[in-house]
Amino acid sequence: GMGGGEDEASSFKLDINDDAHVFWVNDIEKDDMYKQWPRSLQALLQRGWPGQLKYVQRNLWTAIYMIDTSNLEDFEFLSEALNQVHQQLPVRFGFIFKSSVVSPEPPPP
Repeated sequence: GMGGGEDEASSFKLDINDDAHVFWVNDIEKDDMYKQWPRSLQALLQRGWPGQLKYVQRNLWTAIYMIDTSNLEDFEFLSEALNQVHQQLPVRFGFIFKSSVVSPEPPPP
C-alpha cells in the first residue's frame, strides 16, 4: 500500500467517474427534488454557518460507500446515506457493492 499500511491484496484503485462501478442514489444536478436550489456557484459565497455545506444544484460534494453485501453492519451505511438523501443534504451519494465471501473453486474436470 501507499504509506497507510494497507495490505497489497486489499488495496485497489477504482475510477469513480466510470458509472459502471458506482450505483448513484441521487444526482443533485438532475433530480427534481433539488430544482428549487440555485444553480449559480455564486451561492457558495453567501454567508452561512462555519463548515455548513451550501445548497447549490451542482454535484460538488460526493460520498461513496463501499458496501460489503456479506456484512449486515455495512447496510447501516446504506440506511444512513438514504436518510441523508431524504433530508436533502447537498451531497451526491453512491455505493460500490462488493462481497468478502470467497467463491469456492470449481472442482477440476
